[in-house]
Amino acid sequence: MLHAESMLRGITAEPDRIVVRDGDRALTGAEFGAMIYRIGRALEARGLKRGDGVAILERNTPEVMAARIAAELIGCFYVMIYRRLADDRKAELLARTAVKIVLGTAQDTGFSRVDLAELATHPDAEPLPVRGQAGDLASIRLTGGSTGLPKGILHRVHLDQHEEWSLFAGATMLLCTPIAHAGGGIAEFVLALGGSLIMQPEFDARAAAVAVERHQVTHMWLLPSLVYELADVAEEHDLSSLRMIGYGGWRAAPHRLAEVARRLGPVHQFYGMAEINMISVLRPEEHADPARNGSVGKPLPFVQVEIRDAVDGVGDIWVKSDQVMEGYYQDPDTTARTLVDGWLSTGDRGSLDADGYLTISGRSKEIIIVRGGHVYPRDVEAVLLEYPGVREALVFGTTDKDGAESVHAAVVGTETDPGRLADWVEERRGALYRPRTVLLLDELPRTGVDKPDVQRLAALITQ
Repeated sequence: MLHAESMLRGITAEPDRIVVRDGDRALTGAEFGAMIYRIGRALEARGLKRGDGVAILERNTPEVMAARIAAELIGCFYVMIYRRLADDRKAELLARTAVKIVLGTAQDTGFSRVDLAELATHPDAEPLPVRGQAGDLASIRLTGGSTGLPKGILHRVHLDQHEEWSLFAGATMLLCTPIAHAGGGIAEFVLALGGSLIMQPEFDARAAAVAVERHQVTHMWLLPSLVYELADVAEEHDLSSLRMIGYGGWRAAPHRLAEVARRLGPVHQFYGMAEINMISVLRPEEHADPARNGSVGKPLPFVQVEIRDAVDGVGDIWVKSDQVMEGYYQDPDTTARTLVDGWLSTGDRGSLDADGYLTISGRSKEIIIVRGGHVYPRDVEAVLLEYPGVREALVFGTTDKDGAESVHAAVVGTETDPGRLADWVEERRGALYRPRTVLLLDELPRTGVDKPDVQRLAALITQ
């Protein structure tokens, strides 16, 4: 059974059960199933066939989720286009992926698209024959784009594997982060496992807490900074229905994680990437253990992890599972460097301890080569995140006209003198790690796919 088929089975198994809520809208399994079929029929009526590409402008709506499922059913692949990208970048991505149609909503002004609301009213809601097959191209996912234009990642249609994701069985999930990110993928497993979705257009801590209380939400997916915001309002609401708050996507502060675990309870840190999905998980009880909460937990049962070319235990992290990508779209050279004999180079460096816990030291290509040695940004970030009040920290390097590299940092959450923060790092790690510049920001600039924008920060320094 294909993944899309398993989702449809979970959606329609109880036709009268509410499976999706979006503001004042509440769709039953029968109604949401019909929406999927209508969109699929409408796409076929417009000439879409197996192997064609469908671009979807990302928004947290039932129609967008239905379009993803419908595309796989009729054998098309889809590309989620992040709405925060500038129009010229959207156009460049669309040109690269050669899609046949662009789907959006009435809110997506300034860009040519077919309105999903129109497709969702197609008169034919009869069940679709499944035209997709295992091995077909299912989606082209985009990387974070923190250092340039996002790369396209090829994923094939696979047989449903939801038994591996029993953590989400029967969940009521609040989807309040972009559907194109990890939360959207988790939402698919929730649907396949007979759960339901509460959709919000974007994250707001108080609105999220109200939704949890009102709808007895059991599962959420957030970035670390958003987990902190939710924890700050936790005492104002009854959040006892939550069984899992998953987070990932950026470095979290270990001391804050322990505090969050005390306030929110069932927090799970997932380490993964678009190229392979989930790799490891740090479970709630491990967040309270100082020896563990600096790690990203243990690899999932279906993932193999190897540390290669290690120096003092730290090396390149390679992973293998049946969910590894097919490759990078129209980029055979990068694919050949990244995929070797079924193993994926994550681009991260880290270590495995004797108990199997994986710790990330930094990105291989983010190593800053300064006079006297090598600096891993994550090492400096970890120290900055220990400073009272610091909520986020990003460390990066710049290169001057002579090719010399230097360390810089951006922090959120404190008005402390930048020199004091630089001293804090030097006192704890040594002069090698001292940032030349520390930027105090209200928030980190982010790319169109919601990752910290290293290029913009580097530009602030070089200006």
